[in-house]
Amino acid sequence: MERIITPTGKRVLIKAHTKTQTDAGLYIPDSAQEVSNQATVIALSDEGSEELRIGDTVIYSIGRGMKVDLDGEQGLITREEDIIAVIG
Repeated sequence: MERIITPTGKRVLIKAHTKTQTDAGLYIPDSAQEVSNQATVIALSDEGSEELRIGDTVIYSIGRGMKVDLDGEQGLITREEDIIAVIG
């Protein structure tokens, strides 16, 4: 059963992009994967942003927020002010 996580306050739930393969097709082990500063918006608080939408690709400040488990995958709840830009 999938859990629903809704951030509170002016926060956003994002899932960071990770590169799991090289351009040549080799798989990168988890221990060697670099943290990307790009992520996809998964959920917004009820106070929601006028600038962000679910599904947006964003650039965020690495090292901020709280890691959460999204049914086996890692997500991050961070403040809207830690979102630097929307890509698109």
